[in-house]
Amino acid sequence: MISSGKKTKGKQKIEMKLIEKEDDKVVTFSKRRSEIYKKISEITTLCGADFLFICFSPAGKPFSFGHHSIKSIAKRFLDNNIPPSDDNTRHLVENYLKERINNIIQLVIELVVCPAKTT
Repeated sequence: MISSGKKTKGKQKIEMKLIEKEDDKVVTFSKRRSEIYKKISEITTLCGADFLFICFSPAGKPFSFGHHSIKSIAKRFLDNNIPPSDDNTRHLVENYLKERINNIIQLVIELVVCPAKTT
């Protein structure tokens, strides 16, 4: 016999509501927490951002994730101190932007000095 229908329902949208069963809450929390840690790690790697993430499990156990250091980021946040003392990311971004601006200025100068000939 040839089967003509799907065997599974596939990926379906799950309604966002509080999970009733305690065991299901723990499993879902564990999976979602690890997913969030992965995303935070990706953002810190790609963008050079500093993160501090604190959450509490359904059982009340605290979990935290900090990049570079939980203490240093919390202190920066509480002291409202934006640039970290040992961070060279800002310096790299500023140099990159200056280089891009210089390249654009050079292109404009070339266009003004040697405009394209029209026939």
